[in-house]
Amino acid sequence: MASSAIAGSTGLIHFGIEIELVIAPKQNGKYQDWEQAVSDLCAEIKKGGPAIDYQQTYDRKGASYTEWLIVEEFKIGGDKDKSDSESSQSDVLMFEDAESAKKKPPKYFVIELISPKYKLTNKLAKDITTIWKAAEKLFTITPHEGCGTHIHVSCNQWHLTQYKNIAKAIIGCETTIDSGMPEHRNKNMEHCKSNSKHTSLAGKAPATVAAEIDNTSNVEELVALMCPKRDGDYDRDFKWNFTGLLPGSERHTIEFRQPPVSQSASDSVKWIQVTTGFLEAAAAGVKLETLRANWLAGPKL
Repeated sequence: MASSAIAGSTGLIHFGIEIELVIAPKQNGKYQDWEQAVSDLCAEIKKGGPAIDYQQTYDRKGASYTEWLIVEEFKIGGDKDKSDSESSQSDVLMFEDAESAKKKPPKYFVIELISPKYKLTNKLAKDITTIWKAAEKLFTITPHEGCGTHIHVSCNQWHLTQYKNIAKAIIGCETTIDSGMPEHRNKNMEHCKSNSKHTSLAGKAPATVAAEIDNTSNVEELVALMCPKRDGDYDRDFKWNFTGLLPGSERHTIEFRQPPVSQSASDSVKWIQVTTGFLEAAAAGVKLETLRANWLAGPKL
């Protein structure tokens, strides 16, 4: 594991991670609601780990990304448009009668761990390990297929040319990347659609795809090509989300949304290594053949 900032030919790379998890209290019936469970988890993490807080209602646009945050993940376990009396995470995840579930403490909670920005890989690995140990002390972590691991990457020297190189590499390496993913992640049409098959690039020859990417004249045109609008807004729910590059974005990152649920701290760290390595090489214009070989030779996940 590198012990310093990731600094390569394309500049200083910063990164973050979002880890979606389903957790079950080891002491059955201990927690009456999500907030009570997550409050205990935060307290356990703070004993020897990083600064962390929680928000049951999360406003992505107002996020500062200066400390770890735990939020409720509705898209896996419930309907955020329904009141607590109408829907709860336990209704969806417990595989039991909804009315019965409401009469007793929830058996499962769904959380998303959102990291601050990092530039030191050893610091991130230490913090994730501490968080994971705290979670495993209080909860059993269930590898639910609805969960994913999302990696955000930015670089102070990436501009339109580098973003175009990355876009071409993503399309050119999609089959290789898909080959190492669980099938349910490749078929997730709701939260990680294909940038090549569900955009205007679908069915076009590689040379045509490369030309269309090269012909974009600004970042917004590139975002429109890779993550076209849905219901009036650019759609972030692609395998590779470019919407964080738009002017005014609070993130300024490219997000890799395809990885499956992390089942350990080392899983999370490996996804960061793989993603940052791929994006740095792609930004520098490394050939597709080399990118594909490097991906296949990378850490086994």
